[in-house]
Amino acid sequence: MGGTLRGVPVLLLTTTGRKSGLERTVPLVYDEQDGSFVVASSNAGHWEPAWLLNLRDDPRVTFDVGRRRFQGTAEIVDGERGKAMWARYEQLHPTYPKYRESRGVDFPMVVLHPDTAGSS
Repeated sequence: MGGTLRGVPVLLLTTTGRKSGLERTVPLVYDEQDGSFVVASSNAGHWEPAWLLNLRDDPRVTFDVGRRRFQGTAEIVDGERGKAMWARYEQLHPTYPKYRESRGVDFPMVVLHPDTAGSS
């Protein structure tokens, strides 16, 4: 399950494939903020990741943080609020400021809101 990678916290996000309908799981660096989990759709400075496209079609997700599993809803955030989240997120790893420079645009941020019931 999710843990750390080179000292950076990583969770496992499971979305439903928009075309296949199959579950897809990806590891993502996260920042915990106010009981929710924030991830960036940076994809190492490249194109939009498939998991973000999946979330646009179906925001219901499952995600693992350490030994805890959550059901929840993903909220895609951009604009000024997204920029503020990215600024905090950049502090997690020294490569993140380079991602924005290489792409030249702001990345949508995603807030994973756990359901109040259903976590384990």
